[in-house]
Amino acid sequence: STDGRGGWQRTGTLHTDRSSTEHGFVSWAREGDHLRAVWLDARSMAQTGATALWTAEVRRGVAGEERELDPRVCDCCQTAMTMADGKAVVAYRDRSDAEVRDMSVLRRLGEGWSPPAPLAADGWTIRACPVNGPSLAAAGSRVVAGWFTAAGGSARVAVAFSNDGGASFGPPHGIDAEQPPGRVTVSWTAEGDAILLWLGRNGDDGEVRLIRISPHGRVGKPVVLGRTSAGRVSGLPRLIVRGPRAYVAWLDSLASRLRVVAIETASLPAP
Repeated sequence: STDGRGGWQRTGTLHTDRSSTEHGFVSWAREGDHLRAVWLDARSMAQTGATALWTAEVRRGVAGEERELDPRVCDCCQTAMTMADGKAVVAYRDRSDAEVRDMSVLRRLGEGWSPPAPLAADGWTIRACPVNGPSLAAAGSRVVAGWFTAAGGSARVAVAFSNDGGASFGPPHGIDAEQPPGRVTVSWTAEGDAILLWLGRNGDDGEVRLIRISPHGRVGKPVVLGRTSAGRVSGLPRLIVRGPRAYVAWLDSLASRLRVVAIETASLPAP
């Protein structure tokens, strides 16, 4: 839609591949005068045994040339993309030959892309996909990343910050190490802090939590927004910040209800 009034036009598919393999887990961002997408693509699964990360741009409603960014990634964890100083930064769960599935980051560099770089060396070896991808948000050259890992058998949620457009990230800051289900989303506030939304654990249930974090890693007290199932049936809580407010939506699968909350970001406990 380009008319600001909800008039939609069909643009076809992002990918030219017409095989019945997976193409999904798409992330979008505005890149200059066009849009950029990244997604997971299994067109080469039969030959390589792996899902790949692909990208394409969309100009005036038409998808452009596709490009493979990483030939071997985790099969069904959400991708994440943001624009830092107008340049695309992508995070995703990578997959090594030894089945280490840590987060990697790559960036748009002119007409090319940087090679994948580790977001954090968690060392999580798992021979399956945890369906638990990362989240990114940028404010100028500042980037915040949030993710879940269960390396060493200990489930936890962490964040890390970059001051150079995602070229490098500082050490991770632990947010929740009490066996959370994860499913994180991050954003920046008007106050200059980051906020993290995730699914924590309260007994056998999941607990939707929101926390404010300074760019130096100081952490405020989490605010509990509600409960839901800790299982996959509860899906992925969502967060968006507009001006002074954060809007959170999640599926309360315990009550079969979709919950929506608006909260003033300045009212969150300061880090």
